[in-house]
Amino acid sequence: MISANLSFWWEVYRVGGCLSEPKYRYPYYDENGKGKLLYGYGGPELYQYKSFSPLDGIH
Repeated sequence: MISANLSFWWEVYRVGGCLSEPKYRYPYYDENGKGKLLYGYGGPELYQYKSFSPLDGIH
């Protein structure tokens, strides 16, 4: 019974947004304030932008 209850709350936690990708991406700036074509979600991982179009910008 306890494990079923924990798995239910884990699923609520995971799907509810706590472990899913955040809504906003943040640009990366190095220690000198120079921007790079990288972004992150507030954690230690950084990602490269995949494509650029003049109408949509970088994404």
